[in-house]
Amino acid sequence: MNKVWRTLAVLMIAGLAYAQTTGRLTGVIKAKGGSPLQGAEVKITSKDSSKIHFTVKTDKNGVYSQIGLKPGDYIIEVALDGYLPQSAEWHVGLSTVTLDFELPEIPKMSVATAGPGAADFKKAQELFDAGTYEEAVGTLDRALAAEPSNPVYLAKLGFCYQRLAKPADSEAAFAKMVQADPSSFAGWFNLGVARMAQKNYAGAGEAFEQATKINPGDAEAFFNLGASRFNDFKIPEAVAAFERATQIKPDHALAHYHLANGYVNLGKIPEAKAEFEKFLQLAPPNDPLVPQAKAILDALQKM
Repeated sequence: MNKVWRTLAVLMIAGLAYAQTTGRLTGVIKAKGGSPLQGAEVKITSKDSSKIHFTVKTDKNGVYSQIGLKPGDYIIEVALDGYLPQSAEWHVGLSTVTLDFELPEIPKMSVATAGPGAADFKKAQELFDAGTYEEAVGTLDRALAAEPSNPVYLAKLGFCYQRLAKPADSEAAFAKMVQADPSSFAGWFNLGVARMAQKNYAGAGEAFEQATKINPGDAEAFFNLGASRFNDFKIPEAVAAFERATQIKPDHALAHYHLANGYVNLGKIPEAKAEFEKFLQLAPPNDPLVPQAKAILDALQKM
């Protein structure tokens, strides 16, 4: 995902120069390939201090906005029930940063309403929607005691642990989910996310590879597969995954950037140049990776 940097903005008011001291983050949250999403939760947390955090929700047009952000690096997490959560690290400066997200929809799964765990699951859904994830976990545990292999219950448990920043517990839930439903794209994708969070790159790669087999048209699954393979020092496999991500989504700037780095590692200099150039065409000028891409491209041009 792209990172955005903004430079100092100076406002002139009544002939006097006034320097802003805080920035603003805004954007639109949409369903992947679809319409804006209302009620999506956007969490904004400073990387310098977890005590500096904000939570906003999108309006009917899918727009969120947060003012008063001290310049620095932030973790932005976007979530909405029924959709795969997305996150990114961004730099906020002294002006407005626009950051949009597209959330892939989780494939619908049916729940037997007459099942012995159905009442607890319904209550857990309400607790999840209210943001009381610890309580939701306890209620889901009761539902799973009655129906241990219900993939829908396990998925919700995995998402609860995601929200609670407990990747090991999230991994355990999604691992059980894919055992119960091996055809679940959401299960394999989120199993990969949980393993990446624990730097288990080999395991993450296995999970993302399964996700790509189930949905071979999902660019984010291939991008994450590439990232896991790259971190596992499997450069040819990473390059192949990044290539597929850019084929599916030609405007995936970050995939082009990492593909370029992969080509450099393989000694494919002409291909690397072309990918860095493509990244620079797609990325906003204030993307923090732009200076690095320009520097590498300049060095490659001299070879």
